[in-house]
Amino acid sequence: DLLRQASAGMGKIKDLKRLVTLIVHIMTKTVRVEFSMVFLNDPHGKKFRLGAYRSSRARMKFRSDLNHESEVVKFLKETQNPIVYDEIKQRTQDYGDLKLARLETELKAMDAALVVPSFIDDKLIAILVLGAKISGKTYSSDDLSVFSILANQSALAIENAQFYDEMKNTHAQLLKAEKMATIG
Repeated sequence: DLLRQASAGMGKIKDLKRLVTLIVHIMTKTVRVEFSMVFLNDPHGKKFRLGAYRSSRARMKFRSDLNHESEVVKFLKETQNPIVYDEIKQRTQDYGDLKLARLETELKAMDAALVVPSFIDDKLIAILVLGAKISGKTYSSDDLSVFSILANQSALAIENAQFYDEMKNTHAQLLKAEKMATIG
């Protein structure tokens, strides 16, 4: 149901802000998680900027960006798979890996229970961050599959919205140049 709802709405939206707001709304309400965030790759910088968030908590402080050098971003680019906080925590305890320990620390600071990458080919377009489920249950393998598909659909919709914005800006610049040429 989540996939059907999301795919029906996402493909039609050309406004990037509305699109990412819809994504976090669907994630928070339908899946009933404490919060959800979408970080978008900033093509002009070396960061993923917070595109939208939604929280069931009264007051929650969110990060405004994720650096490309953060452990979360590096791990997502390396594995191209979702990150489940509980699994990382357990693997850190079992193996004592310093890299996993830094990743766990960063996930804990974000209060992230699940982080899902949104790729097109090998390009990381967006990062979906989810808090714990309100029910207290852990994320299942079915949840991970659904979120991975949703993330891929989101990547396409986000890329389309970004392309639409670029075309709109280019068109506006061409009109302005044409007006200036006419005046000149």
